[in-house]
Amino acid sequence: MTVSKPIIKKYGTGKPEVVIVGSLHGDELVGSRVIQAIEKYPLQKGTLITIIGNPDAIREKKRFLEEDLNRCFPGNKHGTHEQRLAHQIAPLIRHADYCIDIHSTTTNTRRAVIIKKKTKEIKKLLFLFKPEHVVIMPKGIGDGSLINFCKAGISLEYGTHKSRETYKESLRDASIILKKLGMIDSKVEPSKRTTQYYAVYGTEPKPRGFQMKRSIMNFHAIKKGEVLGILNGRKVLSQEAFYPILFGARAYKDSMGFKAKRVKGL
Repeated sequence: MTVSKPIIKKYGTGKPEVVIVGSLHGDELVGSRVIQAIEKYPLQKGTLITIIGNPDAIREKKRFLEEDLNRCFPGNKHGTHEQRLAHQIAPLIRHADYCIDIHSTTTNTRRAVIIKKKTKEIKKLLFLFKPEHVVIMPKGIGDGSLINFCKAGISLEYGTHKSRETYKESLRDASIILKKLGMIDSKVEPSKRTTQYYAVYGTEPKPRGFQMKRSIMNFHAIKKGEVLGILNGRKVLSQEAFYPILFGARAYKDSMGFKAKRVKGL
């Protein structure tokens, strides 16, 4: 297969160096739209690199062509389509001070920031815009994701694919980060919100034929014994209390989503 390159643009020189990535998944166009808007701001200092991750998947209107690009890092120049793309992106994200990876979802998850590391650089980045929900993914879950190979990387999961609010809120917080770093002049201001932290510790299996209860809301606690859905005409009950993260009927093939507990911070 002929592999095209990610669409990479570089603006400015010097520090800080920030990479904004969009559309690692071809069915998630919000990141591409945010990048197009961000690129219209005159850069005042530092280096801004924008990356449209999987142009071929966008053209084919598919999530990916061979495998999930956001599970392929650090990549392989002789591998699958997505492994080769990851290999081209990896050096840029490794070198950058901060990486913002913009996604969208089929679930009712809103304003979630995903992190893989708990470093002082990550804490500084989060402090710049004070997100509403921070989800800490443990080792063993999403280890091949882009943010796992950055000095300070975050993924934005701010809502559904085609929602205008997903685009507006993703653009707002990406713009706030760049403004706080002195890289652009923007009128946007961070919301006065308190950040809630969640530590993921596992997934909830989704057996074949299972129908998940539609009223499950992400970040709203599920109690032990609460109905999760129906399987073969019988209710499936939760075996423990937890907070659902990225729960959705179409989110994952073999699981409903992630299980988390509330924590005080990083």
